[in-house]
Amino acid sequence: FVVANVPNYNLKWETAIQSNAGLDFGFLNERISGSIDYYIKTSKNFLFHKPLPAFLVGGANDYGDQTSVVSPPYVNAGNIRNAGFELTINSKNIVRKDFQWNTTLTFSHYNNKITSLNGVPAIVQSKSLAYITLPNITRTVVGKPIGEFYGHKVKGIINSQSDLEYLATHPQNVTGTPQVVTSDRTNANHVWLGDIEYEGNNDGAPNTQYALGNPNPDFTYGLTNTFDYKNFELSLFIYGSQGGKIVNALAIQLMGLNSLYQNQLASAANFWTPQNTHTNVPAPYGGLGNANVVMSDRWLESASFLRFQNIRLGYNLPENWAKHVAMKSLKAYISAQNLFVITGYSGLDPEIGSYNQEPTMQNIDVGRYPSPRVGTFGINAQF
Repeated sequence: FVVANVPNYNLKWETAIQSNAGLDFGFLNERISGSIDYYIKTSKNFLFHKPLPAFLVGGANDYGDQTSVVSPPYVNAGNIRNAGFELTINSKNIVRKDFQWNTTLTFSHYNNKITSLNGVPAIVQSKSLAYITLPNITRTVVGKPIGEFYGHKVKGIINSQSDLEYLATHPQNVTGTPQVVTSDRTNANHVWLGDIEYEGNNDGAPNTQYALGNPNPDFTYGLTNTFDYKNFELSLFIYGSQGGKIVNALAIQLMGLNSLYQNQLASAANFWTPQNTHTNVPAPYGGLGNANVVMSDRWLESASFLRFQNIRLGYNLPENWAKHVAMKSLKAYISAQNLFVITGYSGLDPEIGSYNQEPTMQNIDVGRYPSPRVGTFGINAQF
C-alpha cells in the first residue's frame, strides 16, 4: 500500500446558504418575455488543498510534472460571499405561418469576496512548470476575490546607462537577493541592458509585490437565434466572457529565453539587442531562477472572448413522405460546434478553468488542451 494523501480528521462539510429574489416579465402579448434573478450565496468552510513544504510530502514525483508524491490535505479555509444577478430575455421577432425567428439573450454578473479565512492572514499558492517555480502566484485575503493574481509589476526594459546607474545605487530585488549591475551574463544575479526593471524598488530590500488581477470575469453573456422556415430549422448560439485575467504560465517556458534546451515561440526572436531596443521581450538570460521570469504582470493577459459555439441546420421530412418509408417522422441535421473564437489571448484557449479544481488556482494556463471543433451529421427517425 502507498500513502496517497495527508489526512485531516477535523475536516467539515462545506455548506452554502443562498438567498434569491426574482422577477418574471412579459410584454406585447408575450412577444417579449424574460426573467431577472438576484442572488447572494455564502459558502462556509470551503475546501482547498493546503500547500505543504516538499520535505513533508515527499518532494516531486517520478513523472516530472512537479506534483508531490503525497497529496496535501484538504482543509476548511473560510467563507466566501458571492453576489450577482442573471438576466434572460426571450423575443419572438417574427411570427408567420411559414417563418418564425426567436431570440434568447442571457447576461450574468457576479462578485465574489472572501469574508473569513478562519484566522489565516492569507492563502498563497505556487505553481511549478517543468523546472520553473512561480511562488505566490495567487494570494487570497479577506476582502478580496478568491485566487487573485499576485506578483511584480514590470516597469520596462532597461535601455540606457542612466537606468544602470540608478540600479547600481538602488538595487532591485525580485529573486531574494539584490541584483548586481554587470554585463557578465554568467553572473546568475546580474542586471544589465536588455533586462527587466520592476516597479516597487526598495533599495535592495525585496521589491514590493502587487495584486495584479482578478481571474473572474466582469460579466458573461450568450445569444441564441432560431429560425424555422417551413420544414427547415436553423439555430445559432454564441457566448462570451468580458474581463478577468489569465496567467499564461506556458509562455514562461516558451518566451522565457532562459535555456538552450527549450524551444521558444517565433515571437521570442524579437528579443532586445542594442539594435532592437523597441521591444518588450528582454534579452536572453540563462538560469532557471533569473529575474526576467519571476511572477509578474508580464505573463498576464486578458481572458475576454467571444465563442461561436454552435450552428445546427435540420430538415423535417413531410409526414406524407415519411409514411411512404413506413416512418412517423424523419429528420436529418448537420451541426458544428466551437467554430471559432474571437479573443486577444495568445494561448490555445481562453477558457482555462481551475487547476486541479482548486478555487484558489483559476485561469492559470499550463498547456490546457483546447476545446475541439466538432462536426456532426445525424438522422432522427420514428417508426
